[in-house]
Amino acid sequence: PTFGPSEYSPTTAPTITAVLNNKDVQNEDLATFLQGMLVITSTFLTGFYAVNKFRGRCNNEVIYVAVVTLLVYTSNLLAGPRLTWVALEDGTWVPLGRYFAWLLTCPVIIMQLIKLH
Repeated sequence: PTFGPSEYSPTTAPTITAVLNNKDVQNEDLATFLQGMLVITSTFLTGFYAVNKFRGRCNNEVIYVAVVTLLVYTSNLLAGPRLTWVALEDGTWVPLGRYFAWLLTCPVIIMQLIKLH
């Protein structure tokens, strides 16, 4: 439900506590805000790594991991949870996009760690 000034008269308007206690609206807004922050942060990191790649300070694997992460977070934000999460038979929701990102990036990260030795 929305609590706008046009919907209520001053005598029937909900209190601030009622608005703040509306957990559904709070959780959706918070989730959207955090996903937006992840997309912004991933965009800046991808740009940072691209500049460092141009300067010869990092390799293609770093760019690959940053781009995959950016694409997954962006798809989660734009597509919404119903398209990027899968419900299991017991009702548990699984973040499918995140698992795909792990499958695509973990081998690359492990190869980079092996090179450090």
